[in-house]
Amino acid sequence: MFNVVEFQHSFNQSDKNIKFQGVYMKFKPLGQRVLVERVEEQTTTASGIIIPDNAKEKPLHGTVVAVSDEVKEKKLVKEKDIVVFAKYSGSEITIDNKTYLVMNIDDVLGILK
Repeated sequence: MFNVVEFQHSFNQSDKNIKFQGVYMKFKPLGQRVLVERVEEQTTTASGIIIPDNAKEKPLHGTVVAVSDEVKEKKLVKEKDIVVFAKYSGSEITIDNKTYLVMNIDDVLGILK
């Protein structure tokens, strides 16, 4: 099993640089998939009450970090788009202690503008 040593997060490329055991590799979604980073929800309410982690639900929207070539050709979504997705869609992966979702473009319900 590989340990992820470093993940360079930049929106300049559609594939993400990852360093596995001293060697840089790139993560690029295949097929009709996108890589999404969930948008963190607020941990306090408007009145100042702190919401514990176990009481929060996972957000159902996130920022597109990378897109596959097929999705890029169809111009359905692009990097930096904020998308809404279904509750149980995608597969979670962890890179450098950050959790991302790899999901089919069909699981994306819409784009927030």
